[in-house]
Amino acid sequence: MKALRAVALAQLAFFLAWAGWEEWKVASAPLIILETAPVDPRDLLSGQYVALRYSISNLQLTTGCPKAGTRLNTPIWVHLKPAVTRVVGGMEWKVWTAAECSLSRPAVFPVKDLTQGVWVAGIFSDSGVVYGIERYYFSEDRIREMGRIRTGQMLVEAAVGRNGKLVMKRIIY
Repeated sequence: MKALRAVALAQLAFFLAWAGWEEWKVASAPLIILETAPVDPRDLLSGQYVALRYSISNLQLTTGCPKAGTRLNTPIWVHLKPAVTRVVGGMEWKVWTAAECSLSRPAVFPVKDLTQGVWVAGIFSDSGVVYGIERYYFSEDRIREMGRIRTGQMLVEAAVGRNGKLVMKRIIY
């Protein structure tokens, strides 16, 4: 019985440490606001979620971005800068847009001065750049609420981790 308790405590400690580590990685990370449009609200196997499509994923006219014929699943770095102000939920938000791209890790990473923008990591795919924050899962009691904003304007607040990965913090609508 003592061995079983020790194993259970070890597992609990492991998962608490893991959660703490993940939270620590983005605790002091800069927060940015991204413009998005919801795509699809349901997946029978994964549960209730909103699939999100970001304006920073479509980089066709952005300097330094891969052209047609670039190998899929290639790591890519995207330089984001604050660009336009949007009013959502009765508040003004500074929305970040893509300024340039690089297939190699930028020498100025990470950027300390947010007025210069931030570099974020993604993966080049056939549908644009994937950042790993394309799905927002929610509980079943929020189905009506999410259904109302599905066709409306919404923003995502994301933290930029030390490794350049984006972490979704919340949805603003």
